[in-house]
Amino acid sequence: MSYRVIMKDGRTFRADKVENTAGFVIMFCWDGEKRYPAAEVAEICSTTLEDGLAFTALLVVVFIVTFILALIFLPGR
Repeated sequence: MSYRVIMKDGRTFRADKVENTAGFVIMFCWDGEKRYPAAEVAEICSTTLEDGLAFTALLVVVFIVTFILALIFLPGR
């Protein structure tokens, strides 16, 4: 599961793992570990739902395009 961490100054980080320990937020990102005071963090969101919605939207688009192409190219009665 991955997380999106938004800081109060507007910076956004995407982390694989987030730990909230003793007044600090520790983010494990692809480029290493980042540690910030918890008071600087505005929001921590899980991105699993967003990834799932993007996949569902892609499936809907593929279905619609396939349906329209079938209506155009299949011979009618």
